[in-house]
Amino acid sequence: ARLEEKKWGPFRDLVASGLTAVMTTHALYPALDPDHPATFSARIVDRVKNRPDVEGAVLTDDLEMGAVGKHYPMGHAAVAAIEAGHDLALVCRRRDYIDECRQALVAAVSGGRLSPERLADARRRSAKLLAELELIRPDDQTLNEWFGRLAESDAEE
Repeated sequence: ARLEEKKWGPFRDLVASGLTAVMTTHALYPALDPDHPATFSARIVDRVKNRPDVEGAVLTDDLEMGAVGKHYPMGHAAVAAIEAGHDLALVCRRRDYIDECRQALVAAVSGGRLSPERLADARRRSAKLLAELELIRPDDQTLNEWFGRLAESDAEE
């Protein structure tokens, strides 16, 4: 009740005006799921996705954040998040993590861990967001420059 009253309120107007995505957090909400943080909780993701006012994508916060990245292999985290019902698993910084997640997701699909229905739902819910992102997507040269700069800053740390 507190979550509905205090936390969901700010999203109501945004959802009504066409919000194309909702991001979950890596926090644990024991009243909703005492065993899994929202990132890996089918109960919590289902609760968000089954709201009549949410039609867009449900995505994770960046999986590289310490709450996840320090405790789970990146590929495992991406598969677990999609399996829990997220439509997109964000990996925002390291190219090697993106590659690891891609490989893990392909293996999960080919191995039957992620069903064609789960993927179709994710694709359907993400379509509008992805179309909007395509309008602002940088070209491949710019992306490669960004990844190069990120790799350099990672090497310095």
